[in-house]
Amino acid sequence: ARAVAAAVADSVGGDVVDVFGLQFLDPATALRSLPDDKGRIRLVDWILVPYSSDADGLWFTTKGLRRFGLLELQTQGVPDHLTRAWGAVMTGAARRLLRDWTDGLSGEEVPAFVQLPVLATVTGHDIAVAYGNPEQHGATAPVLLRIELDPATDPDADSFLSLRPPEGHPGPAG
Repeated sequence: ARAVAAAVADSVGGDVVDVFGLQFLDPATALRSLPDDKGRIRLVDWILVPYSSDADGLWFTTKGLRRFGLLELQTQGVPDHLTRAWGAVMTGAARRLLRDWTDGLSGEEVPAFVQLPVLATVTGHDIAVAYGNPEQHGATAPVLLRIELDPATDPDADSFLSLRPPEGHPGPAG
């Protein structure tokens, strides 16, 4: 759909509107984001990680995982000085969960449900692959996250998969 949208946008001198990621893309950018010859994508071209501030710190969410059949991720209470690093961790966590999801859907029979892990380790490699640089994963320490379903209480609101510290974490959630 993105390839067709890019071709149409290019022919009429317009942009592509990504309704899942809530962004406008010029046709060239939309075409660059398409899968390569091995079917790989840069996840950062397909999801966004916006954040906002409140009294407890930063609230991060993802926008765009719905297109893959997953709930969006969220984390609350992130300290301000971790803004850039936590955005990368959120992107790596999205990649890790998307990988678990697609692995669960592979095989001869497509299951009705895919069990996602309660605990997930996000590595520098997950982050690097999400940014399209699998060979440049650096020496980052892995981050262990607990994943919880936060169902919406309002029928018009979104449910999330919340990323939290593992049980027994000695410090605050942020």
